[in-house]
Amino acid sequence: MAKQPLLLCVLDGWGYNPHSYANAIRTGQTPVWDELIATYPHTLLRCQGESVGLREGLMGNSEVGHENLGAGRTVLQEILFIDKAIDDGSFFEKPAFVAAVERVKQSGGNLHLMGLTSDGGVHSSEKHYLALIDLGARAGLRPDQILFHAIMDGRDTDPRSGAGFVQVVQDHMDRTGYGRLATVLGRYWAMDRDKRWPRTRLAYDALVHGRNTQDSGDLADIEFGVFPTAAAAIADAYATGDSREYDEFMKPRLIAGPDGAPLPRFRDGDALIFFNFRGDRPRQILYPLHRPEFAEFPTGVVPDMTLASVTQYEAALTIPYGFKRERPVNILGEVVSAAGLTQLRAAETEKYAHVTFFFNNQFEQPYPGEERILVKSPPVATYDLQPEMSAFRLAGAVVDNIERFDVAVVNFANPDMVGHTGVFEAAVKAVEAVDKCLGLLLARVRELGGRAIITADHGNCEEMIAYDQVRDAAGKFDYALRIPHTQHTTYNLTPCVLVDDAHRGAELRAGGCLGDIAPTMLQLLGLPQPVEMTGESLLPE
Repeated sequence: MAKQPLLLCVLDGWGYNPHSYANAIRTGQTPVWDELIATYPHTLLRCQGESVGLREGLMGNSEVGHENLGAGRTVLQEILFIDKAIDDGSFFEKPAFVAAVERVKQSGGNLHLMGLTSDGGVHSSEKHYLALIDLGARAGLRPDQILFHAIMDGRDTDPRSGAGFVQVVQDHMDRTGYGRLATVLGRYWAMDRDKRWPRTRLAYDALVHGRNTQDSGDLADIEFGVFPTAAAAIADAYATGDSREYDEFMKPRLIAGPDGAPLPRFRDGDALIFFNFRGDRPRQILYPLHRPEFAEFPTGVVPDMTLASVTQYEAALTIPYGFKRERPVNILGEVVSAAGLTQLRAAETEKYAHVTFFFNNQFEQPYPGEERILVKSPPVATYDLQPEMSAFRLAGAVVDNIERFDVAVVNFANPDMVGHTGVFEAAVKAVEAVDKCLGLLLARVRELGGRAIITADHGNCEEMIAYDQVRDAAGKFDYALRIPHTQHTTYNLTPCVLVDDAHRGAELRAGGCLGDIAPTMLQLLGLPQPVEMTGESLLPE
């Protein structure tokens, strides 16, 4: 017998923006969305800063958003308790960090610091990586033993903002007298998470060999330039005028020492601390350094190094780490499972971890009664080339299977992933594709007598031009400027619609946040809300 499912559909990156300019959602043809807003109860939810467990004013992201959605409460994020450890000094006493420094002191090698170098706050923190430079200094390393490998952002920050972030590192080194910038390279290469191994190999080659070892394929012709300073390396990339050389996509550039040769690469006896606090994107570049059985590409002789990370990236990646957050208990998936109900999690590759690992608050295994559908994302260089991504295949798979489940959590990645490209026309197409897919899902849910909550984890595609850079002194838009906006937005609001005929004409509670979704779902399911789940239902009393 078919179920009457409760669907939670997350339109990733579909935020609220009061302005229509460069707003892909308002520009696109979205008849399904327009009908929902006109017909069903809706509200706006807070999705950034303290409302989702981040520093105040810090934009939300997919990982944090899904953790809050799944937990039914505000989930304190790693960035805050690492901040606290730096402030109270316990950061510098973490055994994983101490062991890395001791290895270098004993071997005479180098302490390598690597991670995303920006103030985006999604993957890393400026406060954290500057503290790691201080760690080496406090431990008595020589000033030249600390080497910094800057992974450029341009995705959670403006496309050419990286020069400023790297300058902050250089200024800190100049002020303290410790550390040298050794490499700059884009996150496109060093932080891939979808097993695009040629990209990872290029980053690995830059860090280990100092030369490109690929002799075939699209990347074989790339050469690593050597520059006197990191600032010169970045300026060289920007001078091309080619957005494919800006921060996110910057090809590896090596920094020279006083003798004109590149500063040392990874060597036997060295130590590496990866300072990203979010685990999904460092894993792939660490696998060839950590796993003897790694065979995705030729590595050459892997240096015998001590590895460490700021947080635990995954259980299977058994390297020492400084911090591990305690998982919340009695989260939505756990409560649904304990009640004997079935649940589906479905997404394409880019957001699959979000509806599974992150929605379950960093618990890898499915709960009893939980099944998962993974649809592979298209193998394109950037998603503006295929803005529909795999949305229609995903929608079809959910339509074919949802009748077997009491609860379904589905994520459409397009508004976020295409929004990150900064290509407005593609973002409009992405929005229109998702609107059509949403219509397919809702038609099936209604046919089964089910209900749905439609929301987003954060914003993105509702601002495709950098508003703060295209306004005049009076605050008016200069429409001649077309500076792409590629990061998440900071309006702090995402829409939420309850598609339930029993609640037509009702009003959802205002002032809620993402952590209120799970309590709302439990109320719709008739399940009691655990005391640990401190969010509040959005349904009218």
